Amino acid sequence: MSEGKKELEGPEAGTEQDVSAQGGQDDNNNNNNGDEFDPERALQTIRAQRESEKALEKALKEAQGKLAKLEAAEKKRAQAEMSEVERLTAQNKELAETLQALEQERQTLILRSAVERAAAALGFHNPADAYGLADLSGVEVDNGEVSGVDKALKALAKQRPYLIRAVEKPEIDSSKRSEGKQAPNRTNIKQRFGI
Repeated sequence: MSEGKKELEGPEAGTEQDVSAQGGQDDNNNNNNGDEFDPERALQTIRAQRESEKALEKALKEAQGKLAKLEAAEKKRAQAEMSEVERLTAQNKELAETLQALEQERQTLILRSAVERAAAALGFHNPADAYGLADLSGVEVDNGEVSGVDKALKALAKQRPYLIRAVEKPEIDSSKRSEGKQAPNRTNIKQRFGI
């Protein structure tokens, strides 16, 4: 064991330490000379990256435009290959899908409008919130007529009473209104306004 320690402590071990210490100093010198932060070089790099991003975005837009044109041309080509009956059937199907989507949107708008009107009448702080929070599964829309909205909103108001404004009842008893208030001093008023 003592011989193993001597080998580690010998001149060879010291040489390795000196070399690594010198190597570290050389690395530090290289870092200071060649790898210093150059703000001008950094700005040039940033500008080059931005320009390449703009060029890529432009190329992407061009490619998307070309793709849309190719899809339209493919659709026209496919329609040209179809017989008149097939083409009209396909157009009819597209129009039916569009009509169904528009009808669904119409139903949603009718329901939303009815819920917001009823919520305003019930005194909700924000009637638009009532549409998002209420359970509208029991509400039905039939030919523009909405039913079940009041029931759904009353259930929501019961679950979340903080959504509704507190209704202030006007004070009818005039004797309570004047409590704590003093009658105006007429002589003071006359002097103040020079009457």
